[in-house]
Amino acid sequence: METSADVSAETIRTQLERILYLAYFILKPSSGLQESRIHIVPLGGGRRANSSRSLADVYPSLSEDGQKLAFNSTRSGHSNVWIKDMNTGKESAITDDALRKDRVLLSPDGSKVAFVAYDGDKVSFCMVASSGGPIRKLCEDCGNQNLLNWSPSGTELLYYSGWPIRIGLLNIVSGERRTVLEHPTYELHRDTLSPDERWIAFHVPSAKTGHSVFIAPLGQQPAPEGDWIRVTRSGMDSWPFWSPDGRLLYFLSHRDGSRCVWAQPLDHATKQPVGLPISVLHIHSAAPS
Repeated sequence: METSADVSAETIRTQLERILYLAYFILKPSSGLQESRIHIVPLGGGRRANSSRSLADVYPSLSEDGQKLAFNSTRSGHSNVWIKDMNTGKESAITDDALRKDRVLLSPDGSKVAFVAYDGDKVSFCMVASSGGPIRKLCEDCGNQNLLNWSPSGTELLYYSGWPIRIGLLNIVSGERRTVLEHPTYELHRDTLSPDERWIAFHVPSAKTGHSVFIAPLGQQPAPEGDWIRVTRSGMDSWPFWSPDGRLLYFLSHRDGSRCVWAQPLDHATKQPVGLPISVLHIHSAAPS
């Protein structure tokens, strides 16, 4: 691991143990069917890799403390939302209906699950307690939209819509929606809010910028492109996520020939990059066989 004078190896190791799990699912054809299983890899050390029990599980989402996993599974014959206790291994369904489900998002504190449900052509954003109970529709017939992430406070949901993609925030109490990021031609991917919810990090794949990571201030109106902060310049970077204190922006990069984890130190107040990116972890050496 490479370090800089401002960011110690111990700081990065501690933050990785707190926030960095690789949750992914693998699709493979088997007897003409699509099978998938979820794998959880604790990239910062500690608990060993876990996987879901079924070959019909997708869209994993971990709580901030790594104690709960929410996911979408068709093991019962219909797609439903399931919860796994990462300590005991117990898995249980918290929805039981025939509606097709899509992305599943567990709130940072693990108490709530937001998910996308389809009733024919109608798209709804829904929420249910992670312990189960009544389902609440956050928006009904939401149009061409899908969920991205929870806000760190657990009060709002990031979602995307339209083409090119526009990014919005949905207040789970009032139902208010507002656009927070947009561009007339660029696609805006893997958007995530800073811990203080004053900034939004995202990935732009374009011929002009390559695959680069940016940060924009979060306000009542979308920040113009001139206010965006370009964080990476290798042209091979994506999937940003914040350190708990907002002083580092982690991201995935192919700059060394493999899809590995890097971190860019940031000025705490302005979020301008400070110094060179830091090589943090090689995922190809951490993934299970």
